[in-house]
Amino acid sequence: MKIRTIIPTVILALALGTAMSAFGEVQIGTRLSPEEIPTGSRAQLQVRVAGSGKHSKPVVKIDPSVRIETGQEQRFSLQGFGSRRSQFDITFIYILTPTKTGQFPIKVEVPVEGDALLADPMTLTVREPTAEDRKYDPFLKVSVDKPILYIGESIPLEVTLFVQKNTRYDARQNAPIVEGDNFIIDSFTGPWQSRNPDTSQNYVPYTYKSTISALKPGVHKLGPAEFECIVRVPAGYNRQLKRFSLTSNELEITVKDIPRKGRPEGFNGAVGSFTMKLEADPLDLTVGEPISVNLNIGGTGNLDAVQMPVFTAKSGWKKYPSKKYENTDRRTRVVESLTFSQVLVPLGEHAEVPPYEFTFFDPDKEDYVTLRTEPVPVRIQPDPIAPRTLVNPESPGVAAKLPDADTPIESMEDILTIRFDEQAADFKAQTPLYRSPIFWAAQSAPLAALAGILLLFIRRKGSGDAPAEKAREIPPLEDRLEILRDLPPGSSARDFYDAAHDCIESWEHHSDGMSSLDPDVPEDRSLLRDLTEIRQRHDYFNYAGSEKAGNEPVAAEKRDATLKILADLQSSGES
Repeated sequence: MKIRTIIPTVILALALGTAMSAFGEVQIGTRLSPEEIPTGSRAQLQVRVAGSGKHSKPVVKIDPSVRIETGQEQRFSLQGFGSRRSQFDITFIYILTPTKTGQFPIKVEVPVEGDALLADPMTLTVREPTAEDRKYDPFLKVSVDKPILYIGESIPLEVTLFVQKNTRYDARQNAPIVEGDNFIIDSFTGPWQSRNPDTSQNYVPYTYKSTISALKPGVHKLGPAEFECIVRVPAGYNRQLKRFSLTSNELEITVKDIPRKGRPEGFNGAVGSFTMKLEADPLDLTVGEPISVNLNIGGTGNLDAVQMPVFTAKSGWKKYPSKKYENTDRRTRVVESLTFSQVLVPLGEHAEVPPYEFTFFDPDKEDYVTLRTEPVPVRIQPDPIAPRTLVNPESPGVAAKLPDADTPIESMEDILTIRFDEQAADFKAQTPLYRSPIFWAAQSAPLAALAGILLLFIRRKGSGDAPAEKAREIPPLEDRLEILRDLPPGSSARDFYDAAHDCIESWEHHSDGMSSLDPDVPEDRSLLRDLTEIRQRHDYFNYAGSEKAGNEPVAAEKRDATLKILADLQSSGES
């Protein structure tokens, strides 16, 4: 088996060595496939470099509107013997993705020992896609549960990518971006593959899930969603990678304010449709023993705004601070319910745990709702070691009288006092311990050691403060903004948002930062949302877990918009 594998390789290597030894130089060959593609498709450029001379990687030059991605390299080499020079044969693969139609000449050159070896000229033709080209195109759809939303209400948002069954979609890609200036949009999870009865059987839906809440009342647009994906589509007997830049539909959402009329005192901003359940343990105890109470609140709505329900008992119970726990779905990482845990201590005998009350606004009923738990029966017995009334032994029916404060100690026969009689004389004659020289000598050694340790710690800390302070110095915003502007247009999204995140860090360090923004002011609210989006993009590109995330160049419009936001920060700080 090994012999069969080695023989063809040796023959090919010898043939290559013979051909190259005759020329003793580097040769270059290129292949473009296909030479004509519609917009949205990709072409593959292969550059083959072979020979025995020193060379560098090929340089591919084409119109900037065509994105170039470096693919895998295929290498073959043969070590020279004696005077024969080592031979090599390397094929470099590049993926070309055009963004507009036209004729795009391709120039390939290989630097060889101070000179440039040019390949034969090629041209990539990009045309508008035909109906045949679009038959494998996916499409994007944005949907919400309902078109009417209240301030403070949180509803599910879904962005679904529909991919044809005879194509292949790699779900490990970036999440969609949804436009919505008047909404707070949480991070997307997914995609989740599911069946959707509203679509044709020729498509497979991949759903990205999130939640939205509104910032102000009125009629606002949500969307469109933008999403870039790569799909393997049939191309003859093979499959071809095709990049799609998709734009979804827009939604019109009516946002209403919560009515002030009839608002209960116990309302704390919770909006949705909720349920509440109370559990208590133990149910058989004595006065003074604790009862653990768990309140589970589920349903749909803004669970973030839900606070601990109100305990209705005014007296007879001691309550401790509550703790809040989120119950999250492991698969979707969405909070499904809350559990509030609290400890109650009965101060007397009771037959039940008093109810809790929870008030919220129900958008479906368009009214305030107050939930009240059912009383939990308990059996609370009196404390067996609780203090009892003193009884006079001479008159059992009459309570004994405690001595007054002025009663002489000698007359208190039932109270054991400090003895001052002759039996305590020996004890009184002893020297107090604090007056003994031996005591103070024994204490001086550890005190001296402690003083030395404190002195050493203070000296070390003093010597290390200056470098630590210097290390914590953060450059001003104008310096970091200049670094961001100097990034070349083709820089990756990860590098761009790293530099943008540094600008925000400088702004917060040298000013009041986010604390100076008032969410109730429209301008501040818009700026707060923009800064949050920059941070979210930075976190995604750095912590998404994919090495490919953020490798592509940042879009020109996103670059310009981010630079304007940060420039406004600088001008506001200078003013």
